[in-house]
Amino acid sequence: LDPTRERRAGQAVEVELQLVSEAGDTTLQRSVESYALSVDAGIVITSRSRRGLIYGLHTLFAIMRFERNDVVVPRCRIEDSPDFDMRGLQDDPARGQTSTVDNYKRTIRELSRLRFNLFTFHTEDMMRFDRYPSIGRDGGALTKSQWRELVKYGRRWGVELFLTFQTFGHAQKVTSMPEFRRYSDSPDKGVHY
Repeated sequence: LDPTRERRAGQAVEVELQLVSEAGDTTLQRSVESYALSVDAGIVITSRSRRGLIYGLHTLFAIMRFERNDVVVPRCRIEDSPDFDMRGLQDDPARGQTSTVDNYKRTIRELSRLRFNLFTFHTEDMMRFDRYPSIGRDGGALTKSQWRELVKYGRRWGVELFLTFQTFGHAQKVTSMPEFRRYSDSPDKGVHY
């Protein structure tokens, strides 16, 4: 293989992932999620965190080109570091657009590809409770085991899931239910969106 040419998938090439504790590279010193991708005689991705390695892999996949029946990877050195520690998306499934576990997993993969590291949810009545089975019963709420599965899946892709359960002033779907109405700040009004 000529190292002055682009790397081709038809030639077996290993991708070396280097998780380093010390950041000699100034790029890697900027953030724990920084990474360096080097494509030369080999392909090496270096970072101080698993998340940085994931982002480096996403970049590697993004720069690949398909030509005829081959994949071409250009020789390069890419150093990347996020400008913000928290980069995320909030979903509000409590407003009627309930999603499935599979769709959330697809969203987690896309957030990872975009280098987002946080996925938050306004859960309100979208979490099933053993002690209060009426909450979320009719709205497609996820079970504790489904939420755990998603949290674990998110970590595998470098995306932390953060579930919020709002205070009573923002829990109209729950506090409008007869058994919880006494907790409402406006018990006579019911749900109002």
